[in-house]
Amino acid sequence: MLEPGAVIERYVVSALVGSGAMARVYRVEHTHLGSTHALKVVESPGAVERFAREARAQAQLRHPNVVAVTDFVDVAGLPGLVMEFVDGSGLNQLLRRGSLPWNTADRIFTDVCAGVQAAHALNMVHRDVKPANVLVAQVDGRWLAKVADFGIVKVLGEHAEAHQLTRSSSGMGTPGYMAPEQMSDAKHADVRADIFSLGCVLYRMLCGTPPFHGGVRTIYTRAARGQYAPPEQRIPNLPPACAAAIRACLEPDRERRPPTIAALRAMLGDALGEGGGASPAPRSDPSTFTFTVPRSLL
Repeated sequence: MLEPGAVIERYVVSALVGSGAMARVYRVEHTHLGSTHALKVVESPGAVERFAREARAQAQLRHPNVVAVTDFVDVAGLPGLVMEFVDGSGLNQLLRRGSLPWNTADRIFTDVCAGVQAAHALNMVHRDVKPANVLVAQVDGRWLAKVADFGIVKVLGEHAEAHQLTRSSSGMGTPGYMAPEQMSDAKHADVRADIFSLGCVLYRMLCGTPPFHGGVRTIYTRAARGQYAPPEQRIPNLPPACAAAIRACLEPDRERRPPTIAALRAMLGDALGEGGGASPAPRSDPSTFTFTVPRSLL
């Protein structure tokens, strides 16, 4: 663990802001520029390959709704990823309070879609879109969301082989947000797997609870069979266009989902923006969820 004041190449450590099984995240200052950044340091040697993939993927993405990678450093023989510092929290932490007002959910979801769409434009499939991998902050009085953690990204196209994990990628992702086809064979997931995950995220923001519950096996079965409480059942006055868009995203058969994020956004339209105020969904029980540390690993 790095102590405040430790110098890592061009950066001085200010504080530890988050930790997890594979990495720790620190706030650091550039020694010459004085700029603030986040430094993610891998803790497990077995995670180095995933870490390198994350660095390569995010370094290619220059988009306001994707956490930017700015540098790569050596930390006592282990890799350190330097990124922009987002002075906010994980979306999963915001959702501890329950469902979000429709207009807030719409603002955040629009940003998340834009970030994931930027990855798709570069033939990347994120494969782990979930609230813990979305950072949110209020900037000039409005919500801003940025997509993070491209550690299990899949690269489509002619150069894909250079970016794939060497180990089996079966079931890579997070139960409760993974598409059924990703649970059984993540290697063949395409952009529609991310669209399924986006539907789960929108459901969670509006309903205050994920669409699929239970243990891993139960979640897999329910997702594969499309067994979940319809969003309009949890929120009786939910705009029909929004309910239809969520149901389309959560189709077990990917051929029945929106083929692109643009198609999803077209289905959704301005339904949530028109809804305006707070969602009438019941507040969720925090004991039913698993939350990550503050500023979930970037």
